[in-house]
Amino acid sequence: MVLTLHEGLAPPLESEAVRHPGESLYRASLLRTFAKSELNHETALNHPADWKLFFYVADPHVTFDQKSQLYHLTCLADLDLGNSINSIVVRSAPTLDAIGLEPDPNTNQTTERLLKFCKECQYDEQGNPCNRQVWAPELQCETDGSYTFRVSMSNGDNHTHDVFVYHAPSLDDTFQFMGHVDVPTKRWAIDGTVMDDLGLYMWSGWEEEFTGIDQQQHIYLAKMNGPTEVIGDRVKVFSPSYPWANSVMGIFEGVQQAKYQHQTWGGTVGANASWTTKYNTGVFFRDADEDPATREAWVMAPEPLFDGDYGAGHGCFEEDVANLNYLYFIGHCKTVARDGWQDRVTFMTRFEVNQIFDQRDATLQSRKRSGNIY
Repeated sequence: MVLTLHEGLAPPLESEAVRHPGESLYRASLLRTFAKSELNHETALNHPADWKLFFYVADPHVTFDQKSQLYHLTCLADLDLGNSINSIVVRSAPTLDAIGLEPDPNTNQTTERLLKFCKECQYDEQGNPCNRQVWAPELQCETDGSYTFRVSMSNGDNHTHDVFVYHAPSLDDTFQFMGHVDVPTKRWAIDGTVMDDLGLYMWSGWEEEFTGIDQQQHIYLAKMNGPTEVIGDRVKVFSPSYPWANSVMGIFEGVQQAKYQHQTWGGTVGANASWTTKYNTGVFFRDADEDPATREAWVMAPEPLFDGDYGAGHGCFEEDVANLNYLYFIGHCKTVARDGWQDRVTFMTRFEVNQIFDQRDATLQSRKRSGNIY
């Protein structure tokens, strides 16, 4: 029997004996939101014991900075559904375990900052103000120590969403606008991620032009020719055809790259309706024998990452550089068993590397036997 990824978790993360005295920028605000949501024992979700929950809201992305030797967690910290680019927070720490600790003003082991953006950059390609519905912030660490930042924003109407790209010499500098990601056949393109070692760009998008109603969201890829330029035809890689991806609404979104020892082995997608507990995480794998610019090179695991209805999605895997036996998963989940976005928090858990790669090998072998590229 092929094991799914949620079976056989690694030992739980060590619990914090004493929390650091500093508080995250939005902890108090988040607790006020929880109070407004009227949490009670009937609606509160009982999360797995090996999940560490901490106080950010949604859409986390983690990357390791080779230059500074720090992990950077980037996510939305605005409780008003990510309605401002000025609510992007970055927490930095030397280890993944420390990412889950509150900032320590005495040691500076864990720090956090709000990113700064130039005011003139918050417009769409038609010149309309575009600083609403801020989704999927992703920080890319460049080899020269600078940073490229991508985020999806709209003018307040969902169908106007686009991916904006910025650059700054350091995290403390103001990020300057570089442009929009110009994907081929642009029919609503959001949540872009860069497969830097493969020269590819992946995103979530619609199949057809907008006709007044939202459509199913598929995952596409194309070759990159710079931070904002994507070339060639788009290739549809995945469609939300699995019951766990379409029981409420057919959605694959929040695609994020997954690497181990500097090589892409696959990635993750948020699946189903993000405002419900049915939201989950799909894991896909790369077939190294195939051209990565083709759909034949990618295969989705048949089951989601987690058992249970926790609304656990829009996350990524990150290796522990101090202990390569583990891959950490950082995502967001819901805290109450009802629809809505306001009760989300960031969480972290971990898996054994062999467990993930055994699943990859079994999934690829099953695909080759069946001949089904999806």
